[in-house]
Amino acid sequence: GGMGPSKTVKTGMWEVPSMGTVAPSLGTDQHDGILNIREFGAIGDGTTNDAAAFAKALATLPPTGGAILFPPGYNYFLDFPSPESFTLSGKNNIAIFSYGSGARVTVTKNTQFLAVSTVTNFRISGLHIIGTLQDDGFPGNETQGRLLLTDCTNCEITNMRWEKATQATFINSSNNLRIHHNDYLNTFNPIQTAGGAGTTNVNLWITDNYFLANDKVPGTT
Repeated sequence: GGMGPSKTVKTGMWEVPSMGTVAPSLGTDQHDGILNIREFGAIGDGTTNDAAAFAKALATLPPTGGAILFPPGYNYFLDFPSPESFTLSGKNNIAIFSYGSGARVTVTKNTQFLAVSTVTNFRISGLHIIGTLQDDGFPGNETQGRLLLTDCTNCEITNMRWEKATQATFINSSNNLRIHHNDYLNTFNPIQTAGGAGTTNVNLWITDNYFLANDKVPGTT
């Protein structure tokens, strides 16, 4: 499964610290570049809309590097009326993560989780993103829970879980990406790649992911 314990992982030219060693030192809104989303107003009760807190944390990230923590044990609820909801652009050395048992993130119909563009050194791990695809159907629900990477370099997506989402991991015109040890459950187009005019994705490693009851062959790749 994709929600196992995090480890120190080297991605390209940078190293992400072990989340287990980071966790005990948290407790304020910022510690060594780590922003705790609950300090930005996120409740994590599964019903209160935490969209404004996530947007504010993204905007607060320094352009040269930082991280957003979703503390585990909560169910963060994101309801944003526009499909192109949360964005991260032009910032480098960024991590978005949870640790331990991970954090649940429930998204409403067609709420895109995050669009990342023109970023070097990005890592996301430890989140369980849950949509409503089976309940709401596909038409008008093409980006629910999607993580979109465009023109990004040196990125890692690991220990994530998407459930009942669409286009969960969408890679566009990016290079040096590792997508590994993630779960895609009842998800339409779990991993999708595309390139703009005259561009392609370069050095893309997709390993040890689990797909279940979606449009891919069930099993581990």
